[in-house]
Amino acid sequence: MVEGRTMEGVIPGTEIRWRLRHVSDFRQNAENPVAHSDANMQMVVESVKRFGALRSGVSSHGKIIGGNLTQRAMQEAGIQDVLEISSDGSVWTMVERPDLSEQDQQLAAYYDQQSSNRATWDADQVAMDHKAQLPILTDDFGMRIFSALELDGILQMAGVFDGQPNGSELGDGDSDGDTTMQTVSSKDKPIMLACGEIRERMPTEVYEEFLSAFLECGSIVTVLRRGLDNWNKKEKHG
Repeated sequence: MVEGRTMEGVIPGTEIRWRLRHVSDFRQNAENPVAHSDANMQMVVESVKRFGALRSGVSSHGKIIGGNLTQRAMQEAGIQDVLEISSDGSVWTMVERPDLSEQDQQLAAYYDQQSSNRATWDADQVAMDHKAQLPILTDDFGMRIFSALELDGILQMAGVFDGQPNGSELGDGDSDGDTTMQTVSSKDKPIMLACGEIRERMPTEVYEEFLSAFLECGSIVTVLRRGLDNWNKKEKHG
């Protein structure tokens, strides 16, 4: 990139604009709900140093929406140039990498996915967004970002879980094959946990203990089958 010179243009036959910018032109999202550990950062930096830039980022008015960690990794790896494509979302931006060998193509897929897996949620930011009524359980299009159980677990991590599960009433016979955990509670009934065909009820006082087990285990089905079996045995033998 030539210092002090703006390189930009319009793709012929379209309204899509492009600009060559510096990586530092973009600012981090101060309210990013995603948290990145040192191990997560190291994984991305290693990927960039080995394969170069793989993923494209997403920004709006200069604020990074997707790619906050990637920007830091690019700077760490010495990549400075950014090709910015201005679009309304009707065009998918694909980065073509003909320089990658077949082995590197396959290995890059592992780095890409594992880098995402090592990211976590910023519990405090999620709690603030939930308090501000950001539709993170069910959005305006009816899509779920979190299951009720996942959100309750994150709120517990943030220290703001009030003991009342986030969920909607489900009939005892409802089952649509969905493997996402849902919760139901009321003052007069125990909490019901539903995961596909698996349905269990538990007293409200053990719900927080269940959340802790879920966060440690990371598997809804395992917690249901093992944890609830143990709780049911305790209740029977009193």
